Amino acid sequence: MFCHVHAYCLLRDLHSYTKAAGARVVPILYHWSDAEIKKVFKMVNGILFTGGNYPLRDTTQWYHAGELLFNLAMEENKKGVLFPVRFKDTATDMKIKEDLQK
Repeated sequence: MFCHVHAYCLLRDLHSYTKAAGARVVPILYHWSDAEIKKVFKMVNGILFTGGNYPLRDTTQWYHAGELLFNLAMEENKKGVLFPVRFKDTATDMKIKEDLQK
């Protein structure tokens, strides 16, 4: 498990899974400002949303950061730029699945 000093963790197998697909792992932290998230977004070419049992409510920073990233990715795809978005476990939460399909 890779852990940041503020206890943000990425499981080693998820890190290895991502690298095996030819990707470079770049964490984007949910508490960053919109400007910071947008800056890092311009430097990557895809997103893997990790998850689990974290409650996804539209009032949390976690939700806001995910929504911003998802919307930025959809804008790129609408412009014809292939920007893959993959979900690992978060898609089990029905609310976020419904919101993302709108």
